[in-house]
Amino acid sequence: MKTIIQLLEDSSAKYANNPYLFEKKADRYEAITYKETKEEAYRIAAGLLSLGIVKGDRVALISESRTDWVTSELGILHAGAVSVPLSIMLKEGIDLKFRLDHSETKWVIISGNHLSKINSVKEELSRIEKIIILDPKIDMRKTKSLWAT
Repeated sequence: MKTIIQLLEDSSAKYANNPYLFEKKADRYEAITYKETKEEAYRIAAGLLSLGIVKGDRVALISESRTDWVTSELGILHAGAVSVPLSIMLKEGIDLKFRLDHSETKWVIISGNHLSKINSVKEELSRIEKIIILDPKIDMRKTKSLWAT
């Protein structure tokens, strides 16, 4: 049985320059190839490892469907961590807190669109060490987030 990582490696070797993901940017769809996806997953994994993630750490991923969601998921797996995908339909408050606590999540990767959900419960999350925001243009002074990187 192949892992997701093995499937990505095999597919990127066979189809390196073929489109793998499409994302709508402005008024048109832009492609990212298998090779680019693998390279971005490696970059994310390296970043997570440099920030201190260790094999087996649980990382929650909260984001709408987008290229960054896929590459973050793959980066988490490449780093040896355990992905805890959470639905964007999950409301802020007790449900989110329950899932993060009971999954023993240490890190959260989240899109800027859903940052308010984590901000509403962050004071009650004793295990969370880091929150990484997928959107670099977020003004952290306005989010009141303690852990964004």
